[in-house]
Amino acid sequence: MARAQELIFRLSTKLARRKYPEALPVRFHSKRVYILPTRFGVFFGFFTLLMAMAGLNYNNNMALLLTFLIAGMALLTPLYTVRNLVDLSLIEVVARPVFAGNDVQFAVTLANESSQARAVIWAECHGSPDVTDIPANGKATLLVSQPTQQRGWQPMQRVRFVTRYPVGLFYAWSWTIPDARCLVYPALEENGQPLPTGSGIGTGKPERSGDEEWSGLRDYNPGDPSRTIAWKVVARTDQMVTKTFARHESFRIELDFNALEQLDVERRLSRLARWVVDASTEDLMFTLVLPSARIGPGQGDEHKHRCLRALAEYNG
Repeated sequence: MARAQELIFRLSTKLARRKYPEALPVRFHSKRVYILPTRFGVFFGFFTLLMAMAGLNYNNNMALLLTFLIAGMALLTPLYTVRNLVDLSLIEVVARPVFAGNDVQFAVTLANESSQARAVIWAECHGSPDVTDIPANGKATLLVSQPTQQRGWQPMQRVRFVTRYPVGLFYAWSWTIPDARCLVYPALEENGQPLPTGSGIGTGKPERSGDEEWSGLRDYNPGDPSRTIAWKVVARTDQMVTKTFARHESFRIELDFNALEQLDVERRLSRLARWVVDASTEDLMFTLVLPSARIGPGQGDEHKHRCLRALAEYNG
């Protein structure tokens, strides 16, 4: 049964001829929604037929009445199943960058512009599907996983939206290839080498006042923040004094692509990505040097992502 369903999915894909990404928003109108009985629906129909044959064989009017009542109710469910999916709109797809080898999570947002709530809507691409209910005139977001193998911009693959509402006798589905993509950073080198020795190691002399390392005490000046006042000293000596702090010169390093001549391009990028993450974790000032760009010096998350993006998009 599962293999037959997959063959039908592939056949519907070829017949629909939507082989290229579609610009958002994508609306699921009735012509692009397909429906088939579930495995439970097939067995339900088989036993309903057996009930009808038994009622006719024994000329039991009550059994026939019950059978036709159940069959009539079951024949109404395809309408509700299809209506649960028709006229939903895929309005947004968002994905955060990931490192190659990890699954990317596409957050797909569905909008329901009707006054009827939509129940049990599934989204599936690879791996475990995500399910949600969409309120009337509301929105809902589902997470769709997709594997990654290499760095660069990876387009979103085909995603399928499925429902088995209301009782699971039938399932309806529609699919699309959204015009969306995700940035994939180079895979981090495992058991990476230590960061290269840099230049400009701090001398230990205070450069300017800051809030990183305690330096000493000075007389209180009007306007000093209350959090910098040494209240214990004030209580002991009855003199207003302020704590001072010093900031030292950051340890600056250069992550140079050309210095890794013994490695091929992808291994260079993988090692540089590891160094960028390590340097950012240690809050170091660093510069990324590529054949076509020089990024930095800088530090912090924004600088880290700028460097990782340059490595992902490298086309040397």
